[in-house]
Amino acid sequence: MRSRSGSVSQQPLTVLFDLRTRGQTGIWRFGLSLLRELIHRDTFRLVVLIDARQRNNDWSALGEVGQLLIVDAPEEEGFYRSSPWVRSFASGSGAHVFFTPNYLADWRLPIPLLYTIHDLTRLTHPDLQPDDSEMRRWYGPTGDGSIQREADGASESSVNETRLLDSFHAANDAMASRAAAIAVVSRTTAAAFVRTFPRHAHKLVLVGCGVDSQVFGSTRPAGTTRSSPGGRRGRYCLYVGTAHPHKRTDWLVSAFEQGVWTVCGDARLVLAGAHPEMFADRGYQDLPFVDIVARPNDSQLAELYRNAAAVVTASANEGFGLPVAEALASGSEVIVPDVPVFRETVGEHGHYYDPCDTAGFAELSRRALEEMLPSLARGYQAPSWSQVADRVDVAIRLAGSQRVDRSGEVDGREHDRLSTKERW
Repeated sequence: MRSRSGSVSQQPLTVLFDLRTRGQTGIWRFGLSLLRELIHRDTFRLVVLIDARQRNNDWSALGEVGQLLIVDAPEEEGFYRSSPWVRSFASGSGAHVFFTPNYLADWRLPIPLLYTIHDLTRLTHPDLQPDDSEMRRWYGPTGDGSIQREADGASESSVNETRLLDSFHAANDAMASRAAAIAVVSRTTAAAFVRTFPRHAHKLVLVGCGVDSQVFGSTRPAGTTRSSPGGRRGRYCLYVGTAHPHKRTDWLVSAFEQGVWTVCGDARLVLAGAHPEMFADRGYQDLPFVDIVARPNDSQLAELYRNAAAVVTASANEGFGLPVAEALASGSEVIVPDVPVFRETVGEHGHYYDPCDTAGFAELSRRALEEMLPSLARGYQAPSWSQVADRVDVAIRLAGSQRVDRSGEVDGREHDRLSTKERW
């Protein structure tokens, strides 16, 4: 292809962008925001894989771009997304790179793989894992060993292992072995990965996470009355996310009830998320101080942030903590446990408490409801999706320079070209 100046320009890389996720969680929002930015740049030919659950989305909102193709892919097979159809499609599509914002991918892909690790909570916090019933609900049968059988043969270490944790470790090792590059969203996640899989550390590319400033960038006007989305009187604290065990929502709800609601009778705790059934499973909707907001869109979420007395979380571990970053960008104070990832991503703008200190959490929450918290959100500089796309662009080009051998391994020689900023 020849440019207007007469010089020969290279054809753009074709990227299979796998947007399939299990619900509209943080990973889905990360992927969709990144996809919008890459489409706007128009530097890659993007083939986007979606699933049946996403088929009815309004994809026209992504805009009219010549180098975009959306493909309705069959459901992935199993917990680890093994899919003969996707492997066949990737082989015949002419794609140079397979990219997914997810932490699970088919390690048998015939083209270079770039996948994203948000956190390694399953491996770093094995005591905070879903029980068998929750695993079956989310991922299908597990007690019969189906997940373990998927991981058998993934690496030599998986042979004869029967525990889910062992098979998950083996599968992550297999994906890392066959990946051309691995995107990570924080230095905290990168450090956990290096401790767990040190021989793959050279493949990491720090891409970070972003905030849509057009949606979450305006602060709440002074003097605005905060009221609970449930239509009841009273100011509210807001939690955004799921109810997976490492989120410690049971602790959060109990601490709010004992230390906040019993003292401030009109105080509300609003739980918002893409999976309200997880809150229902725990009976939160029956508590007199809780309001649940199911599947809020971005504009609704921004309004929740702006009107909240504070955004609260009790999570033991996160990859980045996108809701907290969005809340700060919206001008809301954030009350967070003192764990490494929040020190990295929130810094001096967070109100910290010891993760086990119920009284400390309750005191901060009461002060927020009484509008007595010092303003720490002011001055927060939210990372942009443009910055994230810059780094993902580097990772995609790095992955595209690799070659997959018959065993599925990649040589990795191009990783030495990464700049210090791009390394984790």
